[in-house]
Amino acid sequence: MNSISHQVLRDRQMASAQQWIQHGLLLQQQGAWQEARECFIQALRLQPLCFDAHFHLGNCWMNGGRFTEAYDCYRKALKIRRTSLEALANLGSAALKLGRWPEARDHFTHALRLAPGEPLLRINLGTVMHHLGHMDAALEIYQQCVATTPEIPDAWLNLGHVLHELDRFTEAESAYQEALKRKADYPEALTGLGIVAHKRGEFAMALQWFAAALKHNPQLAQAHYNKSLTLLVTGAYAEGWREYEWRWQTERFAPHSFTQAPWDGTAIHDKTILLHTEQGFGDAIQMIRYVSMARERMGKVVVFCPPDLERLFQTIPHVDHVASRTDLLPPCDCQAPLMSLPGLLGTTLDCIPNLVPYLFVRSDALCATRLETLPGIKVGLVWRGNPQHANDHNRSIDAGIMAHLCRIEGVSFINLQKDIRADEKIILTQKGNFYDFMEGVTDFADTAALLNQLDLVIGVDTSVVHLAGALAKPGWVMLPENNDWRWLRDREDSPWYPTLRLIRRQKGEEWSEVLARVGVLLQE
Repeated sequence: MNSISHQVLRDRQMASAQQWIQHGLLLQQQGAWQEARECFIQALRLQPLCFDAHFHLGNCWMNGGRFTEAYDCYRKALKIRRTSLEALANLGSAALKLGRWPEARDHFTHALRLAPGEPLLRINLGTVMHHLGHMDAALEIYQQCVATTPEIPDAWLNLGHVLHELDRFTEAESAYQEALKRKADYPEALTGLGIVAHKRGEFAMALQWFAAALKHNPQLAQAHYNKSLTLLVTGAYAEGWREYEWRWQTERFAPHSFTQAPWDGTAIHDKTILLHTEQGFGDAIQMIRYVSMARERMGKVVVFCPPDLERLFQTIPHVDHVASRTDLLPPCDCQAPLMSLPGLLGTTLDCIPNLVPYLFVRSDALCATRLETLPGIKVGLVWRGNPQHANDHNRSIDAGIMAHLCRIEGVSFINLQKDIRADEKIILTQKGNFYDFMEGVTDFADTAALLNQLDLVIGVDTSVVHLAGALAKPGWVMLPENNDWRWLRDREDSPWYPTLRLIRRQKGEEWSEVLARVGVLLQE
């Protein structure tokens, strides 16, 4: 900013709000956003009900990543001028950045009533519907966008995103290629092609697409993160863990709030390390195995986890303190997310710490002693995972398909589905050999006590099968064709869990066919 602008701000002698606004707009053009913000604030002091001051102050906050403040400014601007298309659109964008999907949907819908043909508004509305999980609505919006304004590469990109999540890979690939025709150096579209190749099992091609994306934008976190998933699923752990750290820069992962210095894996024997969970329950159960290795390099180990895992994690021999509330954490010198530990500790396929069990059953956990009286072998069943998981539509199984196992005689089937629905229970209990003891199970410590009495666990890729593996219980994991990275590819065993057997859904195979194979194994 030039010296005249500095003096003007210092003297603050402008007579009207409009003078402050005009000077603020000039500063914006010069890239001096902070000084421009001060001008708009001065304008509001002179004229609190000034639409332009609220609107342009909102733009300053948006530019600085202060989306809550921006949202508030646009909302105030709209109270003054209710039919402002620009304020409505920007209010929707601020809500989008804040993850307030229903509000963003309403704002963009309102804006589209004022400007039905505005393509960017429709693209933003499609993005919101995508985040809300309304895939059919998002697909329809993007298809309309590319039909009416095919020159916009973002419309093709977003169409590709929806199509690949619907497993319509050929159409998704075409959409990404159309985006590249309109923007040749479009790293996000190249990343999309890499994701499609990964889902098809074309891992070498996927890595080539990610490399092309990173050539255009070396800082594109989404390309780094998806590259890590391809490397990890193929067992290239050394590079995979390094790339996996880019997850924190993607929209999918919210940064953690712990302020201690990040641990780099080196030994500091007189210090206390805080290990904290970051993703799903299964991820935490898998990676909590590293407590003993961290303890070897540190003085003390403290674990922060959700309440559902607290009592279970207290059974770990080498942990000094477990808490599910930050106000109950002792002072810690450094911290590390659990999912970063394999990389920090140099894990490769040849040195996975897979000594089981590393979790144990508490003496005070709920124990369903009624299992002792049940006939035959006792087999636990779990068929659904977290519906919020990105791949849940592929990994979860309908209870009606799972019920085919209940035809097998000489087996007592035990429910391990915490949120079993009434209709599912009716389907599964028709043969009279399905039992539900989940009432009263409050956390994973109780689930562990139930698992401990079973002869076998059969389930899809959920936290329950991770728990079975951590307890060293025999388990059969039914995996979709496009499975998660931790189960690797083309093998029936897991180097992470010696007692688990992997049963993979083959290309073109239905889940009912997988269950038929499982049934044969169980009868044997």
